[in-house]
Amino acid sequence: MPISISNDAGVTWTQLELVSTNSNAWVQRSFRISDFVAPTTIMKVRFVARDIGVGGSIVEAAIDDFQVIRYQCSANPADLNGDGVVNGADLGQLLSGWGQPGRTDLNGNGTTDGADLGMMLSAWGG
Repeated sequence: MPISISNDAGVTWTQLELVSTNSNAWVQRSFRISDFVAPTTIMKVRFVARDIGVGGSIVEAAIDDFQVIRYQCSANPADLNGDGVVNGADLGQLLSGWGQPGRTDLNGNGTTDGADLGMMLSAWGG
């Protein structure tokens, strides 16, 4: 069963793996897409169940729990204005949201409070 990926909506395909043995069990596989093709927004994955024998037989294949996960480095959550550094400008935004929920609630407890201020101060300058 060849497993292939396309980054051009199926015009061309690159093989990720060729499954050629029956393990009689679920087998977990993971692939880093960028090791095979440049990631795009029109990607497709193809699984082809086929018989490699010469005589007629029953072909079985199953895919379960297929996931695409995007890992991304996130910016420092205390950098509220997104300028790459935690400083007074961010502190001003945090204080303007004091006592309220929202993006200034750095620890996600439902309100901007002293715990969020502590998180910001520990990230200060970074």
